Parts: sequence; structure tokens; C-alpha cells
Amino acid sequence: MESATPGVKSTQDGWLNRYLQNKTDPQKSLFRAVSMTQNMPRAMQGKAPTLAISNLADFSIRAGQKLCINAGRF
Repeated sequence: MESATPGVKSTQDGWLNRYLQNKTDPQKSLFRAVSMTQNMPRAMQGKAPTLAISNLADFSIRAGQKLCINAGRF
């Protein structure tokens, strides 16, 4: 269900990530797909940038860097 390719187990990316790859973002937002989970959901896995963060207290943006998670996950 998360890959949106029924019966095909070899699909490498999820349906939401494929959507993000094909839908341009005129504002170039870093926050197009954020999951409030410890692990990245299968639907969000792929080439388009996504973010999984289980604790908002671990999140910060530092000057001179695009995005930084204190726990080291991007």
C-alpha cells in the first residue's frame, strides 16, 4: 500500500516520494514532507528530500546550514 504498486515488492520508493519528485515546489520548502515518527515511513522513502523526526525538541536550524537534527538524522 505504501509503495502504491500492488503485487510488486521490488519498488524502491514510496508513492508520496514519487509525487514529490514529480510535483515542483515553487517555494523550495524544506518542509514538504515531514513524518512525526522515529523511522521514515515507506510511503516517504525515495529521492525527494523528506524528514522523519520523533521529537520536536531534537529539531533545530543553525545559521549557515540548511537543516540540522541534533540526533544526527537528516
